[in-house]
Amino acid sequence: MTTLDIAKEIHSVYLPTNGFPKWVLNEELWSSFEFDKTVVYYHKEDDLEEVKQMVKEREPCNISMRRIYFENELEKKFGWCRGAYQQSTVEKLMPNIAIYCYATVLRPSGYKKVHVINLVGYAFDCMEQPDYQYFKYQYSKTKTNDHLIDKYYEVWHKAFVAAVHLKRSGKINKIKIFNVGGGAFASGLHKADYIKDVFEPAFLTYLASFEAAGIEVLGYNKARQQFDGGFIPDTLDTDVDMEKTLYVNAWDPWSLIGNGNERDESLDGYWGRCSNMAVLGWSLTNNDIKYCAV
Repeated sequence: MTTLDIAKEIHSVYLPTNGFPKWVLNEELWSSFEFDKTVVYYHKEDDLEEVKQMVKEREPCNISMRRIYFENELEKKFGWCRGAYQQSTVEKLMPNIAIYCYATVLRPSGYKKVHVINLVGYAFDCMEQPDYQYFKYQYSKTKTNDHLIDKYYEVWHKAFVAAVHLKRSGKINKIKIFNVGGGAFASGLHKADYIKDVFEPAFLTYLASFEAAGIEVLGYNKARQQFDGGFIPDTLDTDVDMEKTLYVNAWDPWSLIGNGNERDESLDGYWGRCSNMAVLGWSLTNNDIKYCAV
């Protein structure tokens, strides 16, 4: 079975309106996709086999722990019905990974190639989330928010390393950031102001490092404490030097990149509905994925 055949199999496991774009399955286009550019970034202290399990054992669509796909079909075709993140416990989460893709996106003007780093935020959108249970347990021991900030510092570290790698090879000179973890995922946090209490302490320490590396940071207005990077995918048609920009996607610990796609109003859903990242970032449809510990 070819990787394209596998892509068709996983596409059939989504509900009909939730899958990644059908043009991704076009045989002529498939050969033009940049599979060999994909890199998985993970924390150097994480177990590589667990990292690979997180890349492989994904769910087609998981929104607030609602599994919106044919679970029996996923198990029959691929051997699991729930994602690897279910192995997390209140004392240890499965690895937080980031996946860089040189994505193909479809816009009214045609196909474009875009640099995207998919970062996984921590999910507090329902009490059944492993993240909610883990951080509640950690908070009960320390009564501080520091551990969550440290975890988000590691999330943004992966983006920084990816950006530096791309900068050194002459591929990008900008990064456009978005509100990773601060949308629906932050709804169950005890602290109401995610930007002030979590995002800024974790991210702003990187600004000088980005500047020193010659990488301009776009998408966040520090004075206003607001994200102002526009909307995906429309901004891809108007951004200056889009081809030299690394875009950040707010991904999910459970799903394939894109999650619910056309039926998903998150940033991840908007990336999914216009790109091929579901197949670029999944090890069963991409035999050329590389792994980088940071």
